Order: sequence, then C-alpha cells, then structure tokens
Amino acid sequence: MRCPLEAKISLVEGLADSLFEDNSSIDDIVQRFGRVSPAPKLGVGDFPHLRRDAAIITDYLVASAAQNTPGCNVLLHGEPGLGKTEFARAVAQAAGLTLYEVPTTTRAGVPLKASMRLRAFKACQRLLAGRESVAVLFDDCDDALAATPMIAVEGGDDDGTGSAGSKAWINELLESNTVPCVWVANDLGWVDSAHLRRFDYPLFFRSVPPVVRRRIAEAHMGGLDLPHAVFERVVANEHNTPAAIAKAARVAGRTDAKAVAVENVLRQTSLLLGGQPAGGRRNGIVPFDLSLLNANRDLVALRDGLIVRPSASLCFYGPPGTGKTAFARHLAESMGREVMVRRASSILGSYVGETERSIAAMFMEAAEMDAVLVLDEADSFLGDRRGAHQQWEVTQVNELLTQMEAFEGVFIATTNLKSNLDPASMRRFALKLRFDPLAPGQRERLFDATLVALGGEGKAARFADALRQLDALTPGDFEAVAQRLHLLGEPVDGDRLYRELVDEVSEKGGTTRPVGFTARL
Repeated sequence: MRCPLEAKISLVEGLADSLFEDNSSIDDIVQRFGRVSPAPKLGVGDFPHLRRDAAIITDYLVASAAQNTPGCNVLLHGEPGLGKTEFARAVAQAAGLTLYEVPTTTRAGVPLKASMRLRAFKACQRLLAGRESVAVLFDDCDDALAATPMIAVEGGDDDGTGSAGSKAWINELLESNTVPCVWVANDLGWVDSAHLRRFDYPLFFRSVPPVVRRRIAEAHMGGLDLPHAVFERVVANEHNTPAAIAKAARVAGRTDAKAVAVENVLRQTSLLLGGQPAGGRRNGIVPFDLSLLNANRDLVALRDGLIVRPSASLCFYGPPGTGKTAFARHLAESMGREVMVRRASSILGSYVGETERSIAAMFMEAAEMDAVLVLDEADSFLGDRRGAHQQWEVTQVNELLTQMEAFEGVFIATTNLKSNLDPASMRRFALKLRFDPLAPGQRERLFDATLVALGGEGKAARFADALRQLDALTPGDFEAVAQRLHLLGEPVDGDRLYRELVDEVSEKGGTTRPVGFTARL
C-alpha cells in the first residue's frame, strides 16, 4: 500500500516556520517549543508546609542541571488550583534556573494535541541539551501521559493507530531527558503506573494551610484595601485555593465594590467546584469562655498538659453544641498550632479504597502542618465493626486506627453518638472526655455574657429559677439565639433572651439533668 510522503512525515508544530525564518539565535527557535516561564509572584518561603520538599527539589535540580544528568523528573500533582505551577516556578527561581514551559497552544492560539505537546517537549530537550542553568516545565501533563491507546508521537494520528506513542516510548522519554523537567498534573488516575515509577520526586499537593493562604492573599489582595473582616474570612476558608484567590483579586481590582466582588467570586467558585460556599468559620457573638464548658475532666489541666507534651489521641463526646469543637480549637490556639478540622462528608469516597487513602492523606497533611487534627462526626468511621456488613466498613476503621497509632501529634475525634463507636477503637484513645449541657451556675453566667454581647440590659439573677429548669441548655444554644437576635436587629432584654432560649430548647426535644466537672480558672 502506497502513502503520500506528507503522510509519513509529521513535523512538530512551528518547526517548518522556524526553518524558513531569520533566527538570530537558538533561543529564537527554542521559544517556539518552550516559552520562558513568567517570574513567580511567590517564593519558596511562601510555602512553609513544603519547605523540606522545596529544599530537596531545589538542590536536586541544581545538581542535575549542572551535570546534565539524564532522567531528572519531578512530579507535582494534586487537585487544581493549589499552587503547583507557582511552586514549580518558585523552585526554579530558587535554583537559579531559567524555566521553559512546554506550550499548550500555538502562537496563533490553536490548542496543541497531546502528541504535539510531547513532540514540543522532546524538541525543547534537544535544543536545550548541554546548556547549564535551564529546566523545563510541562504543565497540565495529564493528557500527554494518560494511558490512552497509543498516542501517535512520531507518526500516525491521534486516533490510536500510531505505535511510537506506546508506553515504552514515553518511558524512554522520561529516562533520557538531559534537561531537568518539572511535570505538573491534576489527575493521575489514567496514567500508567510504569510512567509514575519513573519520576524521581513525586510531590502530592493538598489544601494549603491558613498561614500559606494568608501569604497568598496578601500577595494578590494587598493593594485592594479590603476590610479586615473580609480578608480574614478569605484566609479562614480552607476551600479558597490559591488560584481562586488570584482570580477573585483580579476581578475585584477592576470593580468599585472590591470587598463584595472578592467574596462573591470566591463563593461562586466554591459552589462551581463542589466546595463549601461559606466564607470560613463564622465568628461567634458570644465570647468563648473555658469555664463555661461542662466536662467530666479538668479542662485547664488537660490544656496545660498538652502544651508541655503535645502528643495524644483524644475523644470528645456529648450532645451537639456542648463545646467539643470549640474546645479543640482552643487547645490548638493555646499550643500555638494550626487546627485542621475534617468532617466525614469531606473524607468519605464513592469508590473502594478512596476513603482509606483520604484518611491517610489527612494524617499526613496534619503532620506536615504540625497541626492539631480534629475529626468531626468520627462515628461515621469508628462504628462498631461487629455490625459491619461490608468489608470496606472494616477496612476504614482499621485504616483510621493504624493512622492514629502512628500519628505523633494531637488527634481529636468528636462525636455526638458515643454508643455507636467500636469498643476496641475507644481503647485507643488516651483520654475520653464527656461534654454535657451547662450546669445551673454556668447558665446564669452565660445568660449575662450573652446579654452584654447583644447590647441588652438585665440580670440573670431574676431568671435563675427559670434557667434551672432548662437542663438541656448548651453554649451552642446561646450562640444560635444570639445569632438570630443579632440578625433581627431588635432591642434585647432579659425577657426576650429567655423566651428565645426556651424555644431553642423546646425544638431539641427532651432534656436531661447531668452532673459534670466544670473547668476551674
């Protein structure tokens, strides 16, 4: 079977034009296949949670570039928008390397196919070979490396008929490049494990900690003159990725209502990507007071002990609103650490093994951040294994217990349903704290504090006998009522506050009259 010559020869996009144009230097040709990366807005110091990785990768890139070591490949992977590309640029800058990016489009703006991008990468490697202080960035490499049938790299079409794009060809590509390359990917689910094994340093990106979000927000939003409360909400919301923050700043910079624009863009972006629309943790109206928590242990002694010995697995249990998560945040603040709160809804996966991987990643992230890890709704994972109907129910519990035992920091599991927990699991906790509704004296003190916070007048003493009948009152009830009254903007006195508290307790149903150990101060 005969084929025309043009069907047998396929040139890299732009090569033919380059051969017929006047080029003053080799850089003019290189620019067609590897555009110089823009300078990063952040430095490696703005990624403190990755400082160890950054140091190792920087040293490795410097040495490999100087020695032209073949097969130097670093892989940055994780969800979109977490700053992987910016990190790659910052590392290259720290290494003193000129970074060339494999293009995603032609100069005319036409998208490049995966095969053409691989060709551009190989052409860039050949043109830069032998030069010092250079590296290549292959951003969004998922499609190019995906294990789809036979991408035609040096012949044929992208219809699966080519043979040069086979697994062996890409493996050889990853082993023979003499110019160091940083590959950036969002989803490696379709990439063959044979390719993945050839990366020297794979680095998984998770959600950035608050300290990093703050630096990123300052870098992008520093000139917007945002109200302090708005800026703090941006930093507090863990769903605000670096990319989303940069986009919100870009929109706000071109509008008059900058604060509104920032929050609207971040909210809508989060909704678009399936995240949480809330702008971070809501600030409470009623100030936190440790002495107003009713627990079966001395909370002050526990706090002081953890400050000295910050390593323990704790279980906080009790009715909703009794202050379990609030106390966990207080512990983290007292220890001078970030708090990382994860809920079952954000960890449970749809596929076998996905939840176990999320659990392991959660503990790894907390260790890297040196954060206090709080697992809310822990009963979703630590259910009694004796009643398990599926094997995956058992493996999830086992994975969580394994990670707990290996974790050297402070891990806190909170639950409203202690009776549902696996008995063997409960033995793994060094301390189990029961949080009960407020004691009578605490109700009166919190009643006065809430009135003051709302700008009202009155004294709890007049309602002392009535408050004693509300056995199920919790700090959460006071906060919920305070939020509601604040929203209505109406004058508040003792009678109005008491009526609202009665309604709040009535909506919860039955009450109990617990006896507990209140914190001493």
